Amino acid sequence: MGLPHLESPESPDFLFHLSQVPGDDGERGEWEVTLNADHPILMGHFPGMPVVPGVMQLFLVRRVCEGLIGHPLCWTEIHRAKFFKPWTPEAFPRARMRVRTEALEGHALKVEASVFSEQVQILSLKGILRK
Repeated sequence: MGLPHLESPESPDFLFHLSQVPGDDGERGEWEVTLNADHPILMGHFPGMPVVPGVMQLFLVRRVCEGLIGHPLCWTEIHRAKFFKPWTPEAFPRARMRVRTEALEGHALKVEASVFSEQVQILSLKGILRK
């Protein structure tokens, strides 16, 4: 399910690399996210100030959930998306993503996620993904 140009550190064009932190179970988990500070997506959002666009943060959470259940998903509901701090590669080249999921009827997945770096929260998200 990988997108080599976005997710593979072997490619010079990767945006991020995800590695799962040991000790997770099937409904919750934690991932280390490493950004490629030179990726053009970061440069294009606010010229002169590289930042991970909010849509890419939603994409990261979705990709983790797809990896947990093994098939493609799409956001159908966003109940809350709070972007507490700009996620810049200078301030937060590495971050942690914590995800909790709950299976719902109709091939839906309730998702709660947060992204943080040390004691700084970057994102808090609640929503529904569907197959």
